Amino acid sequence: MDCKLRAKNCGGCPLLGLDYAEQLKQKEATVKKLLGKYGPVNAIRGMENPYHYRNKVISPYAPAKGAKRKGKDAKLARADILTGMYETGTHRLIPTDTCAIENETAKKVTLAIRDIMARWSMEPYNEDTGAGFVRHAVVRVGHKSGEVLVTVVTNGEEFPASKAFCRELVRRVPEVTTIVQNVNTRQTNVILGDKERVLFGPGFILDTLCGLTFRISSQSFYQVNAVQTEVLYGLAVE
Repeated sequence: MDCKLRAKNCGGCPLLGLDYAEQLKQKEATVKKLLGKYGPVNAIRGMENPYHYRNKVISPYAPAKGAKRKGKDAKLARADILTGMYETGTHRLIPTDTCAIENETAKKVTLAIRDIMARWSMEPYNEDTGAGFVRHAVVRVGHKSGEVLVTVVTNGEEFPASKAFCRELVRRVPEVTTIVQNVNTRQTNVILGDKERVLFGPGFILDTLCGLTFRISSQSFYQVNAVQTEVLYGLAVE
């Protein structure tokens, strides 16, 4: 489904159906309405290329409606596993194989994990029953470095064949430089749990922003749009 059509339901980018110039116009009008009475509001600074800029991608995994395994040893089909974005105001997943704002390498990772899950019968997490193993993948991509951190959020500490999983993921997406398992067994909307272990690589990535080097882990805060972050900080310095 085309991203602009899907945006009506997808909760990730509700303004995507508008031309970028119109998006900026609406945002500038909102800021002026909120802050204009306190002083002048300068023109908004847009991006030259407002696509695939999001360097952090969070993808939940869930069983497709009606998906049932026929026996304990039966294989999952790829169609049995949903991954994408939640519909606005709901917890209904809108499947997305492409996204106009997510980093393309990060998207490759989330889809590769879905395919590995299906191939190896790794059950996606079911919010209603609390069953299933893989809850989320959180992928962070260094804007300048290109390093990729993958955090696999699991509903339990035991990760069978974790080394083989890492080898297969790196084979499918060679850009991946490190993989971390995060354990979250609580029935909650909070994505990350408190326990982690490094499965592959150093457990963090490095990236450069405004001439400074940052070490980014699964729990780090880092602006998701590094291009506009540098513009923003430059304006602040001025």
